[in-house]
Amino acid sequence: MKPKNRIRKKRAFMVCLLSAVLCLSSGLPSRAEAERQQKDEISEYGTYRVGERETGQVDLLTGRLCLEQTDLPGGKESPVEFVRYYVSGSTYSEDEDNPAGAGMYWTHNYCYSASVYEGDIVIQLPGELSQNWQKVYAEGWISTNAPSYTLEEQGDGYLLTGPDGETVFFHRSGLATELTGADGETVKLSYEDGKLSRADLEDGYLEFEFSGDALTAVTDSAGNRILYSHNEDENLISAFVEDGWSLQYFYDDSVTDGERLVSVTNEEGREILSAEYELISDMSVSYGQSVVYLETETQPACTFSYEHYNGIHTCTYADGSTLAVTFDQNTTQPEYYLWSWYDSQGAVMRRMQTSAQKY
Repeated sequence: MKPKNRIRKKRAFMVCLLSAVLCLSSGLPSRAEAERQQKDEISEYGTYRVGERETGQVDLLTGRLCLEQTDLPGGKESPVEFVRYYVSGSTYSEDEDNPAGAGMYWTHNYCYSASVYEGDIVIQLPGELSQNWQKVYAEGWISTNAPSYTLEEQGDGYLLTGPDGETVFFHRSGLATELTGADGETVKLSYEDGKLSRADLEDGYLEFEFSGDALTAVTDSAGNRILYSHNEDENLISAFVEDGWSLQYFYDDSVTDGERLVSVTNEEGREILSAEYELISDMSVSYGQSVVYLETETQPACTFSYEHYNGIHTCTYADGSTLAVTFDQNTTQPEYYLWSWYDSQGAVMRRMQTSAQKY
């Protein structure tokens, strides 16, 4: 079962449908712009992530770098899928217990956790920011930043239900033990010493191996095996298959709020991603270091600027065209974001408004 992929495909269809409507109402964009629109993706929070999913995206609202790497099937026959996510500046840090075992800011598609307090629960989903829940008298559990989800107490734990009916059951310890997709397919999760040891799907299984808190291997029921290595801080520095593909990850540890991924190379030593960050002084400290430059092997360099006090963040593409998001900077919770695409001469090609959701 691939619960996140099913949701993502549905969102991609809605984005394409919305793009078609906008083209009819505001004029047909250039071919280059049309191709780029297909690469831009609306996240659950109504924001645009600029770039290609496989090689790196930037969340233009927060300046976070977002990666998605599919290790399994990875070109081999496999009954199941294993996907890793990197979101710079997300809620996981080296000071917290990261059940993914891949170090700061990494998660994967079976990495679900809940921190349970008296009257409060913080839930972390794969590749997403955390959800904050408070128990309100006579109303139950209410989220401050996940309006499309519901949370209820059930048996010896909590049941989280997503916008398409998918569910995650968390034991009161905070460990997720069962995932159910919108189609009813289930995944059973097992743990040893608080670490994920096995994921049982209807078509197969995955087994996870750790050294201390670091994930070192994932093996599927067909015998495919992915190996991982880490540095002294237990950050992921390589993912590889013996006598096959490999990826190496490099970080900048000079930033003020945790290491940031700045480069990825493949088995040929070719750099497939390069990123630069800056501490944007007029943004909330929760955003910290923001991406100001991103280049991948399939996407020419993009630069990013964040004028938070003026209510505008901008991505400038290699051809001189831009994408800008504007918002009301005088409130902590804007009502909406306005996204505008401009050609290299500054002419508007497309506009779209999305409802704002609080991070």
